[in-house]
Formats: sequence, structure tokens, C-alpha cells
Amino acid sequence: MEQATLGTRPRILLSGASAPIRTSPFEKIILLLVIGIFGLVAYKGYQRVSGFNAKVATPPQYVPAVRKTLTSQVSTTGTVQSTQQVNLTFDVGNTGTAKIKEFLVGLGDVVKQGQPLARLDDTVLQQAVRSAQAALDSANARYNALVTPSPDQIATSQQSISSATAQVTTAQNNLNNLLGGPTTATVQSAQQAVTTAKSQLQSANDAVTRAQANVTSAQNDLNSASAAMNTACASTGGSTSSSSSSSSSGSSGSTKSTTTTSSSSSTTACDNARATVVKAQGALASAQSSLNSGALQTSVTNAQNGVSIAQQKLVEAQAPAKQSEIDASSASLSAAKAGLASANAKYSTLLNPSDDQVLPLLSNVESARDNLATAQQNLAAATITAPFTARSASSTATSARRSRRRRLCSSSSTRS
Repeated sequence: MEQATLGTRPRILLSGASAPIRTSPFEKIILLLVIGIFGLVAYKGYQRVSGFNAKVATPPQYVPAVRKTLTSQVSTTGTVQSTQQVNLTFDVGNTGTAKIKEFLVGLGDVVKQGQPLARLDDTVLQQAVRSAQAALDSANARYNALVTPSPDQIATSQQSISSATAQVTTAQNNLNNLLGGPTTATVQSAQQAVTTAKSQLQSANDAVTRAQANVTSAQNDLNSASAAMNTACASTGGSTSSSSSSSSSGSSGSTKSTTTTSSSSSTTACDNARATVVKAQGALASAQSSLNSGALQTSVTNAQNGVSIAQQKLVEAQAPAKQSEIDASSASLSAAKAGLASANAKYSTLLNPSDDQVLPLLSNVESARDNLATAQQNLAAATITAPFTARSASSTATSARRSRRRRLCSSSSTRS
């Protein structure tokens, strides 16, 4: 027999022989409860399976079908909130300030998608678009002028090549003439120039000789006229004396008449002689003026200089070229060749511009196109449009910057 402790009451455990099990009142109560619960569960299961104590179903009632309007109303108090809302602003970039030109909708208005809501005064923005377009046109013009030269540009470049080629030819011929020595044509031309200069000198000397002869002739004419005047006026003086003598002696009327006629004729001859002398004096003065004016001597001096220059050129034409002249001609030829090379290079660049020339202009075109796109976007942003169909809920406007806010709600906000 073993003894063990169970709770506060000792319990005797028997082994090796059967004996009745002793239970406490508490254990008996627990056992009865378990048996009762098990019986209840079994009874409920039996009712569900067998339909025992089930209620009898009410038979259905049938009514005729008719068309009616069904109305369902719900009355409540609260705030209806939109499922979607957005704050809209003028996004015109850093373009300064501007006034809001007009509001196109009011608070609580229902707007459709794409409908304008408000506009700025877009005068400055339109001017920015025009300026950007002009800049783009200018950039395109410069780019097209480079990659597609006009016929006038090609013709001008070709003319420059022709002119440079002619200069090279002339410079080469001049150098060849210097290196080849004087030619027969050059010497003959210089000799002809000497002959012409001497002929001009002879003509100038002949003019001086004729002027001197004119002075001599005029002097002789004056001398002759003076002698004739003296003769004519001397006879006039004698007649006057005779006439006075006859008048004082008291001669007859017939004698006085004859003396007066003779004196009048002599006076006329004297006057004519005096006029001839005056004319001869004028001719002498004119001849002397022509001789002494200096014009004839200047012509002679110029002709002498011309002869000297022509003779010097003849000597130079007959002499071999100097080294300094050859060097100068060679330099002229080199400069002409450089000009021709430059003209050819410009023509080649005109037809086939390099990347260093094309890329900067192309970059300018792209930059101008971007600026135009930005300006157009700013102009478009000067008008706020509804992004979806909704109701205008609230609006605020500020003038410090181009800002116009409007809140759109996808459903109306009401309070009951």
C-alpha cells in the first residue's frame, strides 16, 4: 500500500487487489454536468437532422406585377467631401508679374474638362513669343545661309577667284619680263616716247619764237604808224598857220574858202594816223603780254622735263632689271598667289562648311527653338483650364507673382 497526497485530503492508492472507487461530492457534480451537456448537444443535433419540432412554413402570396417608381430617401446630417480635388495655378515661369485679366467661372460653378477658368493679361507673354519666333527665324536664316549659299554668293566667290587668277597671271608676266631682260617692243615704245617728247618741246619753242616775231612785227607797225602820224599832223599844222595868215591880211572870200577846205582834209588824215598808232600800240602790248606771261616758258619747261623723263625711261628700258625690282615683282607674285589660294579656300568653305562653322549655328537654332517652346508654354499657361469635370470650390488671387489658384472638386460640397 502506498500513500499519496491529493489536494488537502490524503488518498489511499491500492494495488494488487480490486476495491471500489471512492468519489467526492464535488466530483460527482462535475460528472453530472458533463453528462447533461453531452445529452443536450446530442438532442439539438437530433432536432436539426430529423426536423423534429420544426415550424410549418407559411405558403407564398402572389400579387399582379405593375410598373411603379421606387423612391428611396435617406436623411442625415454631415459634410459631403469630394473624392478628388486639385489646386490650379498660373505656371508661366519666371516672367515677372502680371494682372489677372478675367475670371471665367464663379464660386460653385460646374465646369467641364478643358474649360477655361481664368486668364492673365498676356501682352508681355505674346511679345515674348514674337521675340522668340524672330530669334528662331534669324538663327534659321544664318544656318541656312551657311549650309545653302545663294547663287549670288557663289557667283561673287567665283568672281573673286577669277580676279585673283588674273592678278597671278599679271604678276607672273611682270616677273618673266624682268628676268628675260628688255624686249624690242619695250625699247621701241620708250624711243617713241622720247620722239614725242622732243616734238612737244619743239612745238613749245616754236610758240615762243612766234610770240617774239609777233612783238617785233607789232613794234615795226607801231613805228610806221608813228611816222605816218607825224607826217599827217605836220601838214595840218602848216595849213592852220596859212589860214590864220590869210584871215588877218583880209583876203577875198574865194581865197578863204580854199584854205579852209585844205585844212579840214589834213586834220582828218592826222586823226586817222593817230588811231592807227593807238591800234598799233595795243597790238604791241598784246604781243608783249603773250610773250612775257610765262605760259610759253612753262610749256617749254614742261616739254624739256618730258624729254628728260622719256630719255631716262629709254635708258631703263635698255638696261637689265635690277635685283630690287626682281624681288619686288616676286613679292607681288607671292601675294597674288596667296590671294588666289584664299579665294579658293573661301569658295570651298562656301560649298562645304566645316563642323566648327555648322555646329554653333545649329546649336543656336536648337536654343532658339527651345526658347520659343518655353514662351509658347508660358503663353498657354496664362489661361487655367479645368483638368476634369468638377465644381469650382474656392479661389484665391495674388498679384505679387503671376499666381491664380482655384480649387476644383469632383463633387459638390454641401452641408445640410
